Amino acid sequence: MQQETASGCDQAQQTVNQLAEALRTMQPDSEQYAETSAAYQEAVNQLGALSDAADELAVQISQTEAELHSAEQETEATARELDREIADQEYELKSMRSEADDSDSKEIEKLKQQYAALTVTAPCSGIVSECFGTAGQICEDGILAVILPDDTFSVQLSVPDQIILAVKSGQKTTFHTDASAEEYACTVTDVSAVRSEDGFSVRLQPAQQEGLLIGMQAYISLVLEEKETYAVPNAAVCYNDDGTICVFTVESDGEGMEIAVRHEVKTGIVDGEYTEIITDELQDGAQIILEPSAVFDGSAVSRNVTD
Repeated sequence: MQQETASGCDQAQQTVNQLAEALRTMQPDSEQYAETSAAYQEAVNQLGALSDAADELAVQISQTEAELHSAEQETEATARELDREIADQEYELKSMRSEADDSDSKEIEKLKQQYAALTVTAPCSGIVSECFGTAGQICEDGILAVILPDDTFSVQLSVPDQIILAVKSGQKTTFHTDASAEEYACTVTDVSAVRSEDGFSVRLQPAQQEGLLIGMQAYISLVLEEKETYAVPNAAVCYNDDGTICVFTVESDGEGMEIAVRHEVKTGIVDGEYTEIITDELQDGAQIILEPSAVFDGSAVSRNVTD
């Protein structure tokens, strides 16, 4: 575009020069002088417009060249900065690899020494209750043995959902073991807030340690609530196929005979000997029939008297 503008200016300048020369050779009062003078003025105006356009285009070209030069400098600076960053990262990566290789070498050497010695030192003292590996065997999960402290014992039990809310930390209770009938006093020290597969874990601390060994079976008497209630021997309770529960008592029929009377009841807590009766069918002094498998409601009964 700059070349086209420059070429137009040259042609306009030639036209102006030619017309100016023609005017100098003409008489001012001749017929062609006015026409030539008008053409000359038009050519001068056209030359001026082209000159202005050429100047403006030159300014734009200069500005564009300056912007291009600035952009080139910025691009070069950015490239140099990127080169520096790449070099720094490559150096850092090389250093990290070197440190990792050195650390791995030390760890491998340490493992070789441990493997050669076949010595594993426990982080604490105590009694080994379980061992999961033998010499030369790969331990996949990282656990070689379970160590229990030998300075104190605790009792653990799993409590079902129905009664866990009644068990509180600090609660006093007792237990005994198969090794001895002695009752050991203990205190609830921890009640888990998370249920496991068997129930909620409860930990108790015995008041004394003598006579206890790790792994002993403990039988705990945990009193959850104390109240006055009726209870009958477990053998006196009948569980029927229709889901009802009943107890038979011995009562008089008014004619001097004793008969069995059926009472449908609802039961509560059951322990090793007795079953709680939580309804009002039984009265104080009721005579309960034990193992009433051979009686029915209204059948005559006889007493077995033993010396």
